[in-house]
Amino acid sequence: MNRVANFKIEDIDGCEFIHSKSVGKAIISFERDFFGVRKNSIYVVYPDSSRTKMGIDEAQGMIDSGEWVVLRDAKLPAGYKDTKSILY
Repeated sequence: MNRVANFKIEDIDGCEFIHSKSVGKAIISFERDFFGVRKNSIYVVYPDSSRTKMGIDEAQGMIDSGEWVVLRDAKLPAGYKDTKSILY
């Protein structure tokens, strides 16, 4: 996994893998309503399946402060589905 420099919350593509200094690995994504419309909050899902949500500005602050590092792997094949190998 490669660190994404200068990541902006608006750049979330479905979901993003992150590493948090305080809790380790997690996934972030935009909250969506029943119809799939994006809301103004971010869901954070942890490996133990617990989750929380926060505001967009708060999430961007976590990235800007270095608390969260967004990770991407350009080598993942299209249609990659097995997130367990990344999270655990």
